Amino acid sequence: MSKVRNFLETMLEYHLSSLALIKKSDVMAIYGPMSNGLPIAVRNQIERLTEDKKCPDILTIILDTGGGLVDSVERTVGVIRKHYRQVDFIIPDKAMSAGTVFALSGDNILYGLLFSAGCY
Repeated sequence: MSKVRNFLETMLEYHLSSLALIKKSDVMAIYGPMSNGLPIAVRNQIERLTEDKKCPDILTIILDTGGGLVDSVERTVGVIRKHYRQVDFIIPDKAMSAGTVFALSGDNILYGLLFSAGCY
């Protein structure tokens, strides 16, 4: 199972790096609930993204969530906006409930054909 996980993580990292080059931005993927741990996880990822290089002022977030805690989203947006002037969201499937609030905090939202947003 660890070989499969390593392969998936490697492929995700490859595609995120490719998207970062295309968008000329930092890129992160957020998949799952908007929980209390989200602001800390995002802060840690931003620190990793900016550790060895000059930070671009654009962040692209690939978001897929069924929702969660709006106050967690508010804190996460605060963390992101301290580091980035522009935040773009790519939503391939859904951004429900607190995820909708998170996406609306962005400057641009790109979404797939079957995109869902709003409350359940």
